[in-house]
Amino acid sequence: MGIKNLLIVGCTTCGKSTLANVLCGKRTFDENESTIRNSRDFQEEKFFWKGIEYHVVDIRVVLDEKKILYKIGRVICSMPEGIRQVLFVVDQRLTAEESEKLKKIDDFILKIGIKEFTTIVRTKFENFKIVEKCKDDKDDFCQLNDKIFEHTRIIHVDNPPTHILKNDDDETIENNERKRIRSRNKLLNHLENVCSERYFKLKNWDKLVKSKHLKNLNRFNIENIDNLFEYNKLTRLSVSDYPKLTTLDCSTNGLTNLKISGCSRLKDITNLSKAPKLVSLSLIYCPNRTKLDCSSTEKLIELTVIELNCSNTSINILSVNLCPDIQRLNCSNNDKLINLDISNCKKLVFLDCSNSNLTSLDISNCKSLFGEYEQNGIKSKDFKYPPNLKIIRKIIAKNLIIVGRTGGGKSTLSNVLTGTTEFEENTIGVGDTKLSTKKVLYKRKKQKYLTCLKGSIFNIFEIGILEYVTIVRTKFSNFKNKNECDADKKQLHNENENIAKIVKSCRDVVYVDNPPTNIHIIDDDDLETINTNKKIRERSRKIILEYLDKECQMECFRLKTWDQIRNRLYRK
Repeated sequence: MGIKNLLIVGCTTCGKSTLANVLCGKRTFDENESTIRNSRDFQEEKFFWKGIEYHVVDIRVVLDEKKILYKIGRVICSMPEGIRQVLFVVDQRLTAEESEKLKKIDDFILKIGIKEFTTIVRTKFENFKIVEKCKDDKDDFCQLNDKIFEHTRIIHVDNPPTHILKNDDDETIENNERKRIRSRNKLLNHLENVCSERYFKLKNWDKLVKSKHLKNLNRFNIENIDNLFEYNKLTRLSVSDYPKLTTLDCSTNGLTNLKISGCSRLKDITNLSKAPKLVSLSLIYCPNRTKLDCSSTEKLIELTVIELNCSNTSINILSVNLCPDIQRLNCSNNDKLINLDISNCKKLVFLDCSNSNLTSLDISNCKSLFGEYEQNGIKSKDFKYPPNLKIIRKIIAKNLIIVGRTGGGKSTLSNVLTGTTEFEENTIGVGDTKLSTKKVLYKRKKQKYLTCLKGSIFNIFEIGILEYVTIVRTKFSNFKNKNECDADKKQLHNENENIAKIVKSCRDVVYVDNPPTNIHIIDDDDLETINTNKKIRERSRKIILEYLDKECQMECFRLKTWDQIRNRLYRK
């Protein structure tokens, strides 16, 4: 019987290299908990089992149809005998985006006939020893991704880490090693049954990956937009990712909504006076644009600038809630102004709302204005307001919103934080949008309310909230080892430009490990695993809560439409 070539593919950090090591029974492949991969395109190793030689290849690519198809083609063509089995590694429910990409890949797979040589390996499945649990999970996959997983073999395993560096974790390492041995036996017995005598070999793979090309790249060379007057019926305009754009002329009578983002060289936004119907204006990631005079607009509800002068206007509702960087705001001499929202303007140092009809103003997050506000009626030069204005300072609650990809450990982190099991772990679904809340009272020096809100909000990095964001690296077995955490953080800073920008702009990166405790007990090993995992989760909880106690200060980020969204949710 010839060599059995195994090709392992999947998303980054899904456990491909770990699976390869478990199969080979040795530590050849680099198991890296980081999302960064600095090694060559693929790793390979050979081993013998029951007198049969196996050749394992681990592909390191992002789940992109063009890249993954090219790499698979390259690796398979490098195997003179052909391939016996593709092990497609999945560690969680697929997101909608991943599911769509896999459907495209599946179209190619069906055309070339490799599906019959494919096994889905469901990793990080703690109940892999229970047949009923595995069957239920397989049914869930087939319902959510019927085209991809229907009539495809699925096997469940759990390969927890054994490269833990702390000396007090010997018990955890031994328990994890036993699990990996069980997973290995299950995998090899499966391969013994499914690997036929036939090989799969490609012939015309290159033709399949040349079907798409990038188009419409002209925007990268545009420096000026000055012909909007030709589009008098234009009402909404989004100008996104024009790196060379320096000037935007807004001369169009019908424009009501304007969004500008990712225009790093933009300096001038001209002729806003010729856009009298403008009601919504947003500037995001335009660092060269620091001032904006909107004195001609009638109702402005969204703005992201440093300095705003809208005095002597007829604006009746003004919200700069989405302007966390604004420092100076002049909305004086406007007797129609009745509603002003500065609830998220922690950098605001100057506010003039004198000669307006404001009756109350919440300055809870504007610490600089507190120093300027005086109860005796003597007005500061940096905070000017109507004589009967009621200043509001609300009791601060520490609201946390936990976001991330499906299967990333959001619900588990919520349970660890609250010390409960109120959040359902291992929830099923692609892009789940149901919200669940759990309030927990955490006492440390003084009482603090912590409201945990879990949801699938994927555009969180587009609304100026990065300085309120903490990246929580879950499933990081060496979370107690500072050197390992620092090394991983350094790698994150060296990631691609977008990820590096997020990491550098957010508040910090915190490392935890929250292994499962909802394991069905069928033997003493399972009981020991649960007790060990509970201890690890307690350590993680302490790390997170101590971090939040220090970092969650008075300032809050609050969306303009927060109350409206909340009311709609509660009515439902």
